[in-house]
Amino acid sequence: MKVIKSSLELTLSPETGRLLHPILGEIMVWKQHEFHAWWNIFESMMNHPLSRMLINAFVDSLEIKNLLSPKRGLFGNKKFLSQLKGITETLGWGDVQLQTYSVSNSAHPLLSVALAQYALETYHIQRYKVRWTEPRIQTVQLEVEPSNQLPSPKAHNKFPWSDGPLPSQGKSPGVEFESRNSNELRIEGERVIVIPTRAIERFLMTCLPYAKREIVDWFNHEIDSFSEYEILLQTFVESVSEMFLHSERPVYIIDQSSWTSYIDHYLT
Repeated sequence: MKVIKSSLELTLSPETGRLLHPILGEIMVWKQHEFHAWWNIFESMMNHPLSRMLINAFVDSLEIKNLLSPKRGLFGNKKFLSQLKGITETLGWGDVQLQTYSVSNSAHPLLSVALAQYALETYHIQRYKVRWTEPRIQTVQLEVEPSNQLPSPKAHNKFPWSDGPLPSQGKSPGVEFESRNSNELRIEGERVIVIPTRAIERFLMTCLPYAKREIVDWFNHEIDSFSEYEILLQTFVESVSEMFLHSERPVYIIDQSSWTSYIDHYLT
């Protein structure tokens, strides 16, 4: 299989490990199988169906970024397809097929639906109600129905810990992607996906009404602005912890000092 280095350019904040993309803004890089595992754990902890909420949040987030231009003019179609190719190569969520309303080589079905819905709505300048099926492994098929035109989405409220100016930046030497056919990204042979931080934050904001778990002993803080979000934050931390604990990847910990080097490795 042909493998080339991806043209994805990232900058890194050395103080915090935050990754920045010139168009998407702050991003996270998830291993494909870990995102699947986290999603299943988080949704079960929330005890509420969240699939549609995730799709809507990601569609709105992509639209706010104006990543695609509606097809207009003599060269509008060519420009749109070029922009779509750039997005799919950057995100690594799969290959959108506009003519068949499908996504091949899907990294996660909900992310694929969100990207395809955003692309179709922009291409046709039309809102859709969307249903989807998975006729084959890593293939998502959309069924669309024209919907009432809605106003463009507005920016969401940010969490108190994510607001404020970004720290200083420097070129990142530690994140090198391999891109393969059908728009997938890999790091050291493992498939990964790029998640815009604002998109996942927008989704988590919509989850606030469904965060019903009780505060546990290990979770405590003295920051007043966190109080409104503490149950949701606890649930998110707990879901990532469960994802980590259920992983089949061995972790060798000798004593407390081992954690520092382990965390440093993954942040780098």
